[in-house]
Amino acid sequence: MKKFLLYILIFCLIVFQLWNIIIFFNPPIKTEMVLYDTLSNSAEYDGIIIRDESVLIADSTGVLDSVAAENTVVKKGKHVASLYTGQADPEIQEKLRQINARIAELTGAQGNNLVFENDQAKIEGNISTRVTDMIVSVNDKDLRHVRDLKNDFNVLINKKNMVSTDGGSVVAILDGLEAEKARYEAALSSSRKNLYAPKAGIYSTVIDGFEQVLNSNAMKSMTVDSFDTLYDTEPTVTMEAGQPICKIVDNVEWHVAIKLDSGKASEMYIGQKVYVKIGSSAEEHSATVSYISPVSGDKCIIGVTSTEYSEEALRSRKTKVTLVTNKYSGIKIPVKALRVNNGIQGVYTVTEGLMKFKKVEILYKDANYAVVRADITENGYLLLYDEVVIDAKNVGENISVR
Repeated sequence: MKKFLLYILIFCLIVFQLWNIIIFFNPPIKTEMVLYDTLSNSAEYDGIIIRDESVLIADSTGVLDSVAAENTVVKKGKHVASLYTGQADPEIQEKLRQINARIAELTGAQGNNLVFENDQAKIEGNISTRVTDMIVSVNDKDLRHVRDLKNDFNVLINKKNMVSTDGGSVVAILDGLEAEKARYEAALSSSRKNLYAPKAGIYSTVIDGFEQVLNSNAMKSMTVDSFDTLYDTEPTVTMEAGQPICKIVDNVEWHVAIKLDSGKASEMYIGQKVYVKIGSSAEEHSATVSYISPVSGDKCIIGVTSTEYSEEALRSRKTKVTLVTNKYSGIKIPVKALRVNNGIQGVYTVTEGLMKFKKVEILYKDANYAVVRADITENGYLLLYDEVVIDAKNVGENISVR
């Protein structure tokens, strides 16, 4: 008899625990405290970065040696680089080219512009981040971003290997390379041609072949067809006589040509303030709509102009662009919490254990959330930190939730 009662007690305890688990994972009512937040009306599109760039042309083949640091502002007339021509000893030229390549890898000079790290733990952390980002980009089938991340990854691997192998900091390794570079430059001094900035701007050695095609004037006449042609064209870069070897980029403003649906473009206007995010960067840049093309089919090209400094705008050309056309700030609530009571839009809140209907004035909503006005002090409207009902078996005025 005692064993039977023990079994009954154990059975009841199990049922009780199971019931608690069911209630925990499937509560009879789901609520959420509402807070102040911002929602953006945004979407991702294909984009082309456009900059006014003055290129410096090589009048003969040789080795380029940068005097100015990559992506730094230079004045008009500044000595930015030297070109060691083909008349010099080819063996010394090749050694100088190799040293410049190693320096570029360590400093991220080829457009990567990575943070300069000499701490091996930080380098390994950055490597892990790049691997994770590459996996995400592969899943998203964004092969262009995968390529950029792979370049960053290779730079970091080189940094790690050099720090591990040489047992010193990247700074010390660079000092050694610079000293070796100076010796070779001295040997080549008779064949050196100095290059000077034709205007003030940002010095860069990242040449993609579009410098003399894409500028602010080109954007003002861009069509859907010309955009598609440029976007599908692979850059052709050769280090030959008569070809660009470095450039000075306008540091006042830059532009983005964006291809989007004509319906979306029809909602926009010249002078409209927008925000753009380039590639996978989370950094937003304020911009102004400066051009809207004629409609072709159901597509249109809009041009936006920004005067904010952007690393991504300096190193990117054809990329994904997130366009933010509007931002709305207020009380953020789940869309599932919205109800209509007697033709009035609102939500049910929990007040002293009872459901109470409160009105809202919606500013913006997407598939998951809505932003409603937070500055209405009139009685009966939703307030910050109210507890709203998202889901419940029964919803209505004065229904008990306890």
